[in-house]
Order: sequence, then C-alpha cells, then structure tokens
Amino acid sequence: MIRTFAGLSLLASLPACVATDRLPQPAITASALDPIGFFAGETRGQGVMKIATRKPQAVQVSSRGQLGADGTITLEQTVTLAGKPPTQRQWSLRSDGNGGYTGVLTDAAGPVTGTMIGGRLHLRFAMKGGFRAEQILALQGDGRTLNNVMIVRKFGLAVARLDETITRVDQ
Repeated sequence: MIRTFAGLSLLASLPACVATDRLPQPAITASALDPIGFFAGETRGQGVMKIATRKPQAVQVSSRGQLGADGTITLEQTVTLAGKPPTQRQWSLRSDGNGGYTGVLTDAAGPVTGTMIGGRLHLRFAMKGGFRAEQILALQGDGRTLNNVMIVRKFGLAVARLDETITRVDQ
C-alpha cells in the first residue's frame, strides 16, 4: 500500500516538472510553413531537453534533408544529448494530399501524422514503452528559423519536453 501511494505521488508530481504551456507561435511576418521545403538541405537545432525529475540537458541536432522524386523529404539526423555519445535517426515525411502529412521516424513505434493548425505543424507519434509524442513547429519571421516544442506523455502525463530552435544552414 505504501509503495502504491509513493508511486501515485510520483506520477502526480510529474506534470509539475514538465511544463506544457508556452507553445511556439509562428511570427506574424512569417510566410506559410512548408515543412518539406524547409528541411530540404542542411539544418541545425539547438535546445534543451527537460525530463521529469532530471536536470535539463542541452541537445544539438544536425540534419541533412534529401527531397525524393515522390515529394518525400528524408532527414538523416545526428542527435547529441549533453554528456552522451551522438545517435543517428531518420525521418521521412510527405504530404498526404489533404493538407496533412504522414511519415515514419526511427524513434517512433508506428506512423507519424501531421496537421497544419494556425500556421504551425503539429506532428504526433507513438514511441516505444507506451510513450506518446506531440511536436509543434512554428516558422519565424526570417523564414530560416523554426521554433520546435516536443512534449512526451506517458499515461496522459507530460514526462519530457524539448524546446529547440532549428535553423537552415544553406541556401
């Protein structure tokens, strides 16, 4: 009984550890976000990952996007979390023809779906271990920068948050 209470107390405290407000807003002067076009070429991301009950950690992401003949963008990424060796992952994303996006991610446990809402791209996908991720990307006024927030939930509770700025390097 004491263990159950302690476990429930820990779960109840997790949402307070990981904020889910302050979602990125597109700049009023920003043109419409074209995620396929934005990620074609080289981009760099810098941000902070906050996992419940842990100290925030710096994260860096280097990406190289290749546009396929069918309109699919494939991103090869190197992700470096402070104090850990870099890891590799791959995204593929394409328009579904109805204003949304579909894709795959090596970290996902199923398909990635995306919708454009209020000038922001909302991506959603399941992760291993019963986690669910929501990623929100908003283009900024310079047209070369995206603000990215990813919130990871378990049992509906926010357990991790990434706040990242992604910048186009080339073109």
